[in-house]
Amino acid sequence: MNRVLVLLSIVLLAALTAAQSAPENKDVLVISDIASWHHPTKAVFAKYHVKLLKVELHHNRTYPVFFVEFPWDPQTGPNHKLLSRLQLDLLDANGKHNYALKDEQDKIRYELTWHRKTQTLEEEPVELPGYPQY
Repeated sequence: MNRVLVLLSIVLLAALTAAQSAPENKDVLVISDIASWHHPTKAVFAKYHVKLLKVELHHNRTYPVFFVEFPWDPQTGPNHKLLSRLQLDLLDANGKHNYALKDEQDKIRYELTWHRKTQTLEEEPVELPGYPQY
């Protein structure tokens, strides 16, 4: 009986330790092999010459965060129209599902939300830590 209790205690302790050391966001799927990943959004990125580095799928793999490098500065006025066209094309290629663009080089993340009722795309730019303040 004592052996069973000891064995059960060890198993429970191991399970508890594994649960505590598991990553916080275990439902995130990271796609880093972009060459073998197939999705309609890849053609959109190619059309705008935006380099797709990796994709993270969050919220039960329904919310993609596209890690990108822009060949142009998305934060300047003249390029904002180009960015808007890219975002709308991505929305269509992503089946009108919400998504985010993250450019770690420029320290910016754009969270994009599609409002079905009003048929509008809302863009929320978020500066990432480490962005120089002017």
